Amino acid sequence: MIFGAQGAITGRVTDAQTGQPLSSAIVSASQGGSSIGWAMTQTDATGVYTIGVYNEAYVLHPGQYSVYVRKLDFRYEYAGYAPEWYSNAASEGASTRVMVVSGTLTSGIDVALDRAAEVSGRIDLIDGDITAFYPQIALFDAFGNEASYTPISVNGRSPQSVPYRIAVRPGTYRMLVNFNTHRHLSTYYGGTYLLNDAQPFSAISGVPTDNINVVLQPGSLITGQLTIDGGPNRDALYTVRVWNTASTYSSTLQHFSGLGIDSSGRYTMPVPPGGYVVAFGAFPERSGSPVEPAIAFYYANQSDPSLAQRLVVGVNAVVSDINALVSATGAISGFVTDAATGLPPVTTTFIQVFDAQGRMISTGTEARYQQEPGHFYVPGLLPGRYRVRASGAIFDHTLNYFVDQYQWTYFGQTPEIANAWPVTVSASATTADINIALAPCRFVPTSTPAPASVTPLSPTATLTPRPAERRSIFVPLVSR
Repeated sequence: MIFGAQGAITGRVTDAQTGQPLSSAIVSASQGGSSIGWAMTQTDATGVYTIGVYNEAYVLHPGQYSVYVRKLDFRYEYAGYAPEWYSNAASEGASTRVMVVSGTLTSGIDVALDRAAEVSGRIDLIDGDITAFYPQIALFDAFGNEASYTPISVNGRSPQSVPYRIAVRPGTYRMLVNFNTHRHLSTYYGGTYLLNDAQPFSAISGVPTDNINVVLQPGSLITGQLTIDGGPNRDALYTVRVWNTASTYSSTLQHFSGLGIDSSGRYTMPVPPGGYVVAFGAFPERSGSPVEPAIAFYYANQSDPSLAQRLVVGVNAVVSDINALVSATGAISGFVTDAATGLPPVTTTFIQVFDAQGRMISTGTEARYQQEPGHFYVPGLLPGRYRVRASGAIFDHTLNYFVDQYQWTYFGQTPEIANAWPVTVSASATTADINIALAPCRFVPTSTPAPASVTPLSPTATLTPRPAERRSIFVPLVSR
């Protein structure tokens, strides 16, 4: 049974060497790694799985999904097989997306798991109880792509130390241990908080890699209270974000769930010692994974990050009363189509939003809970005037990045930002029908074109600046 306007995915999981079916393999489908647009199931005795049927809690909305398969033991650890993204990919970025269509069962999404390399070690916690929270291990490949993400069982373990044993593909990795107590710092192997500084290690098939140990230390703290103008909106997701002045470290707290920001808006952010900028924002939770919220403003009450007050955080220090009042935000929605066919592009579609000064705004989210393919929804925008552009691209597995297949086109059907139609956004409202038709590229560009200079729309326009170190977030949309 497929519920309502949802779709489903089915396939078979086997041993890559023997071809034998693998039972009890865990199969998940997600959009951008988010828990929204996400479902999970297990294979049966014949290795067959189906996601999106018979269970209304695990439905798949129409759109593009990444399928991830793991074979784990009862502790969610090593069971002899390396995890894999469909089709035969080591990371989500290199995976082949599966299109889910309303009311349709997408079949033949088969995965053959290879025998794994084994990585093991210990996670030690300084000043705390590790069994009160579940640490998670993330492995990153040589390109910085997340290759696996594994929760570690703490049942029956010591409060200060937990052993782990995980399966990976042979290769070179950097490892991060996430531990969300909002007091301790997530830490990479090598004792650093930065991916580029993490110590790499090699995982070799048939040769266990041991003693990959990580010690989790308490951090210094930034604390304060986030107040929403007019009171918290139950449909919104509120965000506190910090990054250091060297643009090498950042961290984000999100929503009023007690995970860093409580019901009254009080937050606690653990950070390494250093200088920091703090930003605050909000956007609708229904839109999907909160990978890049719009920045409402910076501490203290600045719209420009270069003018924001810097915080100096010492060793084992607590910097308190970093408070903010966040204004209500609005959103933009519309459709992207192929100019020749009138249908959604048969590619991953990207959306970019620029403010009144022509600066790219790092905001957006994958289209989820949308009723039609090609639809996009960009929330978290302060009231003001914006310009929007779109393109379509495919992932090149050899180059390891997206290559444009359609020309970048602004709303108003122009390649130039100066000629684009402005889009007005109001608080607590969605500006709809921002529709863009794309023409195919005449050649394959080597990079994304930079926007032309633009005359400000209005000297009083509301600005939504983006952190200098953050790249724009490209927003994959639903496409047929």
